Amino acid sequence: LDTSSRGEGEEKKRLLEVSSEQFGEHVGIDLRKLERAGKESFRSVRRYLSAASAPQWVYYAAGCLVCLCIQVDKYPQTSVRMHIASQVPPGQGVSSSASLEIAII
Repeated sequence: LDTSSRGEGEEKKRLLEVSSEQFGEHVGIDLRKLERAGKESFRSVRRYLSAASAPQWVYYAAGCLVCLCIQVDKYPQTSVRMHIASQVPPGQGVSSSASLEIAII
């Protein structure tokens, strides 16, 4: 992930950085593109995440961030980092996705 400072006149890249202890993955999503998609529709957010080859678990984190940003009518102006660590087993019918969403919001 390139989060280094840019030259004069260039903006620093804003990222949603999400890591999962359970899946051992770290994903960086461009917040500007996520913001543009979020201002269109949730379907646009899904299309953007799919085109960015984001793992399915990242959709929950990104979707919650978009929902929160829509509610407060503001998107982060800096990068956002989320680290997910849980003992709730995914895909076992115990609402791991709902637990993740509540923890993020």
